[in-house]
Parts: sequence; C-alpha cells; structure tokens
Amino acid sequence: RIISGHLQEHPGFHANAIVASNKAYDAGLKTIKDLAGHSIGVTQIGSSLHYSVALVAEKSGIALDALRIVPLQSNANVASAVSGGQIDAAATLGNFASPAIDRGAVKLLAWAGDIAPWQFGALITSAKEADAQPDLVKRFLAAMHHGQSDYHDAFTNAQGAREDQPT
Repeated sequence: RIISGHLQEHPGFHANAIVASNKAYDAGLKTIKDLAGHSIGVTQIGSSLHYSVALVAEKSGIALDALRIVPLQSNANVASAVSGGQIDAAATLGNFASPAIDRGAVKLLAWAGDIAPWQFGALITSAKEADAQPDLVKRFLAAMHHGQSDYHDAFTNAQGAREDQPT
C-alpha cells in the first residue's frame, strides 16, 4: 500500500539534472531546446530519470521520439558515458551530476524540476504490515514527517527562501 508521498521535483529543489557532454556542448548542445536529435543516457527505460526526460522534453516542445534514449543500467555508467562523451547528454541524479559539473566534466543544461515539477517518490508498506500493525505505520509516518519538517525548517528562512547554499 502507498502510505505517503516522498520525493518531489520543483523549482529550486534540485534532484535530477539534465547535463551535456563537453563534446556535445561544444558542438552546439547548449540548452534543453537543443536536445532534439541527440542521445540522452538514463539508467533504465521506465525509470524516474526516463520519465523526467519525457516531462522536460514535453514541456520544452520536443517530441520524445526526437531523442535517442540510451539505457545504461546504473547512475555510475550514465555519469561515465556522458563525462567521456560517449553520449551527448544524460539525465542523472544531482549527487552524480553536481561533482561532474563542478569539475567541468559536463555542462548543466537544466534541473528537471525547474522545468517540469512532479512527484516521483512514494512510501509503501505491505498490506500485511498495514493491517497487522497500523499503529506502528502511523507512528513511523508521524516520525518521518516530523523529520522532514525539521529538515525543511533548518534550510528555509522566515520568508520561505532556501538557505542551503555552499556558505
């Protein structure tokens, strides 16, 4: 059973990045709108990264069949392939993208949530657990939501702006 929402992409809260290889960037792949006709790596067909590419393409007016989606099985493989110029672009997790961007191994085209906000995570439990221990499930959710609230409050100022910058 789905018991709670979890992860969400929206402007300013970065999870999935769309990056270009330096080779493709130098050849003109500078923005999301330039993606048509290029290869883009994802971990798996049907993954959240694949879905994120589809949402970003749709919002940017690019037909999904104008992209060559390349499933590479793991985030490490995706990062390696785009950094090495074996694919033109990639949709990858921020924790793989950010270090590569910082060291100049790839170029950031966009954060998916800045273009196409969406919820891509959920918490689930077995029906057996939910039926047998509903109080435990409720306490877990209360604790998790409390922790999320604490995390939010620690990195958001009184005006609602994020403050989790490098400084």
